[in-house]
Formats: sequence, C-alpha cells, structure tokens
Amino acid sequence: MPTNFNGPEDNRQVEDAEVVDSTILNNSTNMGEKESKWSVPASVSSMFESIKNIPTMNRFTAKIGIAYNQFFIDKKEGKQIDLKDRMDDLDLNLKNLNESKQKMQQVIENLKNGGETGYSSMILEVKNIEKKELEESNKKDRLQSKIEKRENKIKLYTNKRDKIANTMVEKYDKKLSPIEENLENLETERNMLEMFKVGKEAEIEGINDRINFIDKQKQIVVEGLLAQGITADKIDRNIHVIKFTKDVNSYINQILDIRLNIEKRSENINKKIEKADKKANPYKDRRNEFIRITEKRPIKINLEERANLNQNEIREETIEHTRIDNPETNTPKFASFQTTVDSGYQESGDRIKFYEILSGYNSAIKEDGNNNGLLINEAIAYKTVNRNVKFTKEKFVEFAKAYYQMKKVPKTQYEEIFNNLTK
Repeated sequence: MPTNFNGPEDNRQVEDAEVVDSTILNNSTNMGEKESKWSVPASVSSMFESIKNIPTMNRFTAKIGIAYNQFFIDKKEGKQIDLKDRMDDLDLNLKNLNESKQKMQQVIENLKNGGETGYSSMILEVKNIEKKELEESNKKDRLQSKIEKRENKIKLYTNKRDKIANTMVEKYDKKLSPIEENLENLETERNMLEMFKVGKEAEIEGINDRINFIDKQKQIVVEGLLAQGITADKIDRNIHVIKFTKDVNSYINQILDIRLNIEKRSENINKKIEKADKKANPYKDRRNEFIRITEKRPIKINLEERANLNQNEIREETIEHTRIDNPETNTPKFASFQTTVDSGYQESGDRIKFYEILSGYNSAIKEDGNNNGLLINEAIAYKTVNRNVKFTKEKFVEFAKAYYQMKKVPKTQYEEIFNNLTK
C-alpha cells in the first residue's frame, strides 16, 4: 500500500511501500498483548491494531511499530529505575546493619576478653540484626529478579524495534544504491573534466603566445608603413595588417570556444549531481532517521552478580539436660577445689588477695589430677593483676574465664568448675 510523499525539495511522489514485512509488527504485537496491564495510549494501540495485518507497510506504519515497542521500553525502563532506587536503599540498610552487627560483636568480644558479664542481651541483639539482614537480603534478591526480568523484556522490545528500523534502513539502502552509484560516476566524470580543463588551459597558454607573436609582427608592419607616410586609414586596409588581425581574432575565438565548452560540460555535470543528490537526500534523511533509532540503547543498570547458595545440611542435635536431684546431699565434682577456694571467704561478697585465691585455685586443680590443662600460669596472671589486689569469688571466676578464652580452652572443660564455685 504505497503512500504519497511530497519531498522537501521537489513536489514529486516518493514511494515508501514495500519496505517492511508485516510479520515484524506481528511479532511486536505478540509481546504487546502480554502487556495489557500497561496503559497503552489509545491512539497508538488502535492504530497499530488496524495496520498489523497489512501485507506491506510504508515509513509511517514502520514508525507506528517502532513507537509501539518504544512505548514499552520507556515504561519498563522507568519502572526499572524505580526498582533500582529501592534496591540501593536496601544496600544502604544492609551496610548499616552490618556495621551495627560488627560493632555489637566487637563489644561482646571486648567484654569477654575483659572478663565482664551481662552481654547475653547483646548476643540476642546480634541475632535480631542477622534476622533483619536476612529479610533485607531476601527483599534485595526479589527486587534484583524483577529488575533482571524487566531488563530482558526491554532487550526483547529493543530487538523488535531495531528489527523494524534496520529493515527500513536496508530498503532505503537499496533505493539509494543506484543513485549513489550514479553520483559516484558523475564525480568521476567531474574529476576527469578537471583534468581536461588543465590540459586546455595549457593549450590556451600556447594560443596566447601565438597571439602575442602575431601582434608583435603586426606592430612592426604598422611602424614600417607609418615610416613611409601612409595614413592610419590606409594602414587598416593593408592586406598584411588585415591578415594579422584576422589570425588574432581566430585564435581569440578558439580560446572562447574552449572555455565555453568546458563551462558547459561542467555545468551539465553539476546539474546531474544536483539532481541525483536532490533525489538521494530524502532517502538519506529517512535512512539516518531509522539509524538514529537503533543508536538509542537501553539504560544499563549494573547489578552485582548473585552467588548460588548451597543447601545447609547441618543438623542441630538435641541433647539430654541433666538435673541434680538432691544438691544438698550430692557432692559436686571438684569438691576439694571448691572447699579450698571457699575457705578464704566467710560469706558471699568477701574479698581476699588475688595471689591467695589463685594459689588455692591451682592447688585444687593439681589435687584433682585430671585437669592440669586448667592450671593458670601465675607469672602471666601477675603481669596483668597486682597480686595483692583483693578479689571476690565471682570476680575471680570472670578472670579465670578470660584467661581460658585467651588460651583458647574449650568451655566444656571449665564450665562445670565455675558452676560449682559460684553456687
């Protein structure tokens, strides 16, 4: 279905039919039908629906197909940017949560190393932060999936748009091919004319030399006749002077003919070039118009590459929690240790010198004989604590725990001792 087009420089008909197969638009429609949730402008939608089954289409209908795909590209890019902004907010939240968790963990570690207690609530707070991190990470994954889905949709619409545009470019290239070939031949002809012109200018220079030579001879003859007393009127009618004048005029006419011939040939070539260029320009403009469409690329959003997490197959086993049936009659393990340490204290809250309780503690460990790995190095202990500083029993337990943490002694080896000691 050809369309009449009045070119910008002439008033003749330029046909744009047979430029794009309708299957391209049909492919675009298949995608568009799935996008009914978008509010497609009625003008674009209705026009596209009315032309999608036309066997061939012109530049106008191609633009409709391109606009149809570009509409969804723009819509999805707008939503994609919104999602990326939300994802950036989640990244900031995760960063803040991670910093908060690290600070909490550092404080917990400092308290442990310092022998302090009462940080169980902080451990719970770390767990709560980790829970929030998990929730935010899940949200981020879902957002990234949405962004990636839209990114692929945008690429599909872009490919459909570019396919229509490139088909138009190819058709205009076919139309331009004979015109550009003609322009190339005309340019060659003009270059050859320039070479011909140079040769003729050299020829004209030779003719001018002949004219100058004849003029000199004519002047000599005129001077001779004047010397004989012949008047000017008679000299002009002299046979020799007439011949010289006729020869000069002949050469001048020859020069004019050469220049006129070159000028006509040049003008003829320039007219042909102007006509061909005028014919080619509308096609060039339209081809460039569709090329520029393909140069409009989708927005590139840089996303972190996600790692596939492996399934956690670690099982938390249940354990039996023992109870002391009769703490009044049962003798706890390390009884000698507890008796030795307690001997220095009259009641809870009493304080005795550090070296005394440390000495009693090590003696009890040695007496037990099964836990020599729990002996506290007194040289190290006295480097950190003045031997004469008075300690409560509870404070000594904190010191001992910190010492074992420094030595990386498993908790299972000393927890029972301290449980008995602090009762």
